[in-house]
Amino acid sequence: MAVKSKDTFVKGAVVLGIAGLICKIIGAFYRVALFNILSASGMAYYEMAYPIYSFLLVLSTAGLPTAISKLVSEKAAIDDYRAAHRTFQTAYKTLFYIGVITMSLMLIGAPIYANMYNLKEGVHSLRAIAPALLFVSVVSAYRGYFQGLQIMTPTALSQLMEQVGKLVVGFGFASYFFKYGAEYGAMGALLGVSISEFLAMLLLIIMYNVHKGDIKQNMRKYNYTRRETKKEIIRKILMVAFPVTIGASIMPLAGMVDGFIAMNLLSKAGFSAAESQQLYGVYSGSITSIINMPAAVSLSIGVSLVPAISSALAGRSYGRAKHTACIGFKLAILFGLPCAVGMFLVAEPVLNLLYKTLTPYELPIAVKLLKIMAFAVLFLTIVQVMTSIIQGYGKYKIPVITLFIGSVVNIAISALLVIRPDFNIAGVAIGTACCYAFAAICNTIYVFIISGMKFKIVDYLIRPLIANLIMGTVVYFVFTPLMKILGSNVALMATILIAVFVYLILVIGIRAVDAEDMDYMPGGGRLRNLMYKMGVWKQ
Repeated sequence: MAVKSKDTFVKGAVVLGIAGLICKIIGAFYRVALFNILSASGMAYYEMAYPIYSFLLVLSTAGLPTAISKLVSEKAAIDDYRAAHRTFQTAYKTLFYIGVITMSLMLIGAPIYANMYNLKEGVHSLRAIAPALLFVSVVSAYRGYFQGLQIMTPTALSQLMEQVGKLVVGFGFASYFFKYGAEYGAMGALLGVSISEFLAMLLLIIMYNVHKGDIKQNMRKYNYTRRETKKEIIRKILMVAFPVTIGASIMPLAGMVDGFIAMNLLSKAGFSAAESQQLYGVYSGSITSIINMPAAVSLSIGVSLVPAISSALAGRSYGRAKHTACIGFKLAILFGLPCAVGMFLVAEPVLNLLYKTLTPYELPIAVKLLKIMAFAVLFLTIVQVMTSIIQGYGKYKIPVITLFIGSVVNIAISALLVIRPDFNIAGVAIGTACCYAFAAICNTIYVFIISGMKFKIVDYLIRPLIANLIMGTVVYFVFTPLMKILGSNVALMATILIAVFVYLILVIGIRAVDAEDMDYMPGGGRLRNLMYKMGVWKQ
């Protein structure tokens, strides 16, 4: 199971990138279909429960899998597979107990949470998703172990199982229970989340048993260091997990606060409780699912970065660690920037295509929100990659601090703008964009300091900007004529395909990427060979 760091990062990034993209597409389709069933008001119940679930989920799973991945990768780098497996066993038990506790908190505290949001009927949604907290805790232990060994397929397949299960079961339950009321439709959807996580847990248990022979063989084959006690292992895990957990909990907590601000402060801008619920449903139900799609690839890159950099540093390969960080940053820019430009330029046709139930009143609001949040896409992509690089270097406090300050900025801006009638729900979107921007800038500066990276303004800024400027111009001038000929929906899909083709040609033509970068992209090896044959690059 021991492989070279570069090969591992490449394969891991490809596997998780493809799986993450598929999952986000499935998830976006699910959220779109769910919005069209529940409407904006019904999605408010769903989005009321989900941030609370995410917050408790972060407390129980965010830091520990990262800690498992890091510690296991460090042990595997020196062929100490016994210590790596013992780390997994200890963390598994810890995560199981934490999962039981957080599930109990959700079940018992459901009425309190629902009353805070002025959505008393939301108690059903909260209780429906509570069991998922236990299942995901177990899932996270297995994922952390496999990722630490740099075996990414189990994580990818379990992610697909989550999305497919949620799509089939959740969508079916939402459709069935909606006839009893929007709150019950949301309950059905969230019950599907719990069932999908249970299925993902079963899949990982099966895959662990499939790999168990190789795991035991490595444990017998390689020597191992001094046997650490469970107390020592837990101490090491907590030293890594605690700051990561604190940092990861900030955004779900900020999301909870966003919902609280929207549901309680929009009244000061002159909106009724029903109108506030509708506005919050438009923002949380339609916009966030679109924004989270491109984040899948950057998050997948980040997941592979942590063990890859940790392994390189454990082997004292500092140059390899720096090079991996450089590639990660470049990919974040090259992927996040065109997504942001595209979302801004075609916001209205995208929303028209995806959300048929948006009313004439809701559509202009959604378009405005999506254009604002398009700016957040680039910053969110950079934040995810930079945070993973920092974690790979073992510096966990910095992302916590920057994200915490960014969240304070978010809350302050949101609270100040939401109460103004001319901003209302847009204030929440502006606050979120400012939060990501602050954290992205601070984390990037810190990564350049600790890694020794040099900011190559031509490679990291000028070339990507040129490519996106030309691509954006093509989109701007192509969509309208195509719409007159083909109609809005077909024209949108054709424009996206043209934009992708033009962008790929541009990033290669102006050398925004080189031959070595291709190793870190899905299908990049074939594209690199094609470039060699065409004489674009020289071997």
